[in-house]
Amino acid sequence: MRASLLRAACAAAVVGVLATACTSSSTPDDDDATASPSAIDSSPGATPGADQPTTLRWALSANPSSIDPRFAVDDDGLLVADALFDSLVALDDDLTTVVPAAAASWTTSDDGLVFTFTLRPGAAYSDGTPVEAGDFVRSFQRIVARDVEPASFQYRLLEPVVGFEEAVANGVPLSGVTAVDPGTLQIDLQYPVAEFLEVLAHPALAPVPAAADDVVAFANQPIGNGPFAMVQEWQQNQFIRVARVDGHPTEADVDEVVFQIYAGDATREQQFADFERGQLDVAEVPPAQLGSAAEAHGSSSDGFTGPGVLSGTTSTLYYFGFNTDRAPFDDPDVRRAISMVIDRDAIVDDLTFGARVAADTLVPPSLPGGGQGRCGYCVHDVAAARALLGGDEGGSETPSPGDTTSPSDSETPEDAGLLPMEEPLRLVHNTGETNARIAQAVAGAIQSAFEVEVVVEAADLDDYLEVLRTGDMHLFRLGYQAEYPSPGALLQPLFRTANVGSDNLSRFSDPEVDRLLGLARETSDPGARQDLYTEAETLVLDAMPVAPIFFYRHTKVVADGVDGLTLDALGRVRLHEVTKAAAG
Repeated sequence: MRASLLRAACAAAVVGVLATACTSSSTPDDDDATASPSAIDSSPGATPGADQPTTLRWALSANPSSIDPRFAVDDDGLLVADALFDSLVALDDDLTTVVPAAAASWTTSDDGLVFTFTLRPGAAYSDGTPVEAGDFVRSFQRIVARDVEPASFQYRLLEPVVGFEEAVANGVPLSGVTAVDPGTLQIDLQYPVAEFLEVLAHPALAPVPAAADDVVAFANQPIGNGPFAMVQEWQQNQFIRVARVDGHPTEADVDEVVFQIYAGDATREQQFADFERGQLDVAEVPPAQLGSAAEAHGSSSDGFTGPGVLSGTTSTLYYFGFNTDRAPFDDPDVRRAISMVIDRDAIVDDLTFGARVAADTLVPPSLPGGGQGRCGYCVHDVAAARALLGGDEGGSETPSPGDTTSPSDSETPEDAGLLPMEEPLRLVHNTGETNARIAQAVAGAIQSAFEVEVVVEAADLDDYLEVLRTGDMHLFRLGYQAEYPSPGALLQPLFRTANVGSDNLSRFSDPEVDRLLGLARETSDPGARQDLYTEAETLVLDAMPVAPIFFYRHTKVVADGVDGLTLDALGRVRLHEVTKAAAG
């Protein structure tokens, strides 16, 4: 199971997905967990050469899962890890340009199978230890190792590398990653991947020093090679403080960043109140207050860049998937009909307070190659859905998404049998209040349009993932977050036959889709590659193995005086570019 499945679940906490599934296991007692960070001493620490440090205060809505790059999966953990570490390359704010980071330059063989990186001369970790090619070998080996507890969720980022399968299965070294000399790293691929550089920009693929072998100490205070360094250990449920590394090639403007942790603030009310009191520079806005927050603090001009409320569409898709191996959901018309009875706009407006964007594609429009209006079966049209299955255009009125009445209590149409079910339709979702309300809305729509008993079941995250792996369901809710800026980040894992049993939980298989995705993966020309992805996406949307529901939005607010802060669609920030005006 890819990290993006878990990461999407973590990111969804604000609308009801389990937040605790993604937080640190070393959480103190509940009283400490619910303490207001505004009452905790996280005053600026001593920064060399700065009499009055400029401090950027950023609210985290929970303890990160980890800030060790190989374990970081949630947005907050990746945000901190990205500040502490430089991967080989980075992505510019436009998400289409790969720029040097730990690597000063690189070459690619003509067949696209060999990448050779020349590391930045004189680069060092924050403790002065030189950064060497062997540190990437160590890092990548830590990620693919399956014999450690817990194992990294990020290991499939390295799936194209030579020796991946043997390393995962047998615990042997990853043979396709070689330190040619201290300043040169070579990566050999099993097959060409045109967007492999974009993958290598992921924060998890940063180098780590030998000090990382002390797993506990490194988890509490990682030693990185990025523009910021930790000046003290992570204070669980309180804060993480990082200071600027003077002389770093991308030297930061602010002296330090304090990530203030609001572990007991599930509604985001406390952090937003602290923001309005001037105690934070970046905070999450409770969904119900997005409108008033925009009136008070203004809106971002593009949805991604502060100051003001950021509302840009992210790379996370919320969807319901069909088990295409089980009748009647092996019939595309059944899947299309069910998709058409779902009122996406009502779900977004009534259940998320407009904090999401109704989906009419699979690939978020915020990603390069994303678009709009590609899903003909994402329109809400109950009559057309019933007609598709041979029924009349009547039927019960579709219930409001806010109606939490059990579907089994709803009245059903007089002409029965549009869905030929010999057992109740089993709809499963992971626990969370809003997940439950959305699942009930979808179940109610199905019940109202077709005569079928719908059983809605919820499970904690670990049990839920096991249900998805075994296929013991008809319909399931899930989120998926792209880990690199391409349609392939969603289409490749979710819909290739080779990924059935892994991320392809709908068990969808189509030879033509496989062919198009295979060609796209190897096509170096960006325009031609996007055309192939669009063609594949169109075929998938016609077959409808999953019903896209909505995309997530950013719901953060950035204070006046904070400039250069862009939160991109992947949730990443180039913190070294952020400036903060001195207090007047």
